[in-house]
Amino acid sequence: MGPASRRAVGGGVTMAGRTGFTVRLGGLLLAVLALTAACSTTRPGEPPATTAAPTASTALDDCVGAGQARLLAMPHGPAVVLGRGPAGVVLSNQSDRNLCGWLPFGRVLAARGFQVLLYDYGIAGDLYDDIAAAVDELHRLGARRVVLLGASEGAKASLVAAGGIRPPVAGVVSLSAERTLRGADVPAAAAKLRVPVLLVTAREDPYGSADAAPDLYRALAHAPSRQLLVVDGDAHGEDLLSGASGRRVQAAVLGFLRRHTR
Repeated sequence: MGPASRRAVGGGVTMAGRTGFTVRLGGLLLAVLALTAACSTTRPGEPPATTAAPTASTALDDCVGAGQARLLAMPHGPAVVLGRGPAGVVLSNQSDRNLCGWLPFGRVLAARGFQVLLYDYGIAGDLYDDIAAAVDELHRLGARRVVLLGASEGAKASLVAAGGIRPPVAGVVSLSAERTLRGADVPAAAAKLRVPVLLVTAREDPYGSADAAPDLYRALAHAPSRQLLVVDGDAHGEDLLSGASGRRVQAAVLGFLRRHTR
């Protein structure tokens, strides 16, 4: 087992739920429940049961089928892992999308040697625990250094959660983070970070990311490195990785990941 990720005192954000959140678990959910039942039947004196990754004959979120990726059971729900290697990336999606939105860039990262975990956050209501569990899982799978990469709500959650994960993550990439996360002040959380951070926003972002970006950048004064990339247009979250801004943003993200997962 890899090093454990755990909550620091006073850390974390509790999520009450998500709107527009749909997960089609199908056969995978049944596999997860079966694993849970199997783990509860260990008799006294027997070694603890080990939980293997579930398999599914149906697609997870209608976009990842059996054989296309490793399908895993995490404490709060299923996850997908692409690629292998010692450099890990946790992708946290924006509030109006599920893990399917990350698949194109997740495949780009896997092709470049990163081990990438995608998941649908918020299943158990605690976003911090979802992110910490994802980091834990990548460590268990052999990743030595893990970066959090989030879009919009996932970006804010990554900035807030990063300060409470031990051992520390290798860095955070934020695509279109805004100022608040369900009442929590994101710049205040960012001020506590002591890991490298890349902030990306579009100049005409319609949801407040462009306005929040200068405050977030100033709040990161104690981070060992900080970078703010502002691109033209109004792309938000995962959409920054495609379209007119896509090539520039992908190059910046890949460069950051390479530098901080060596």
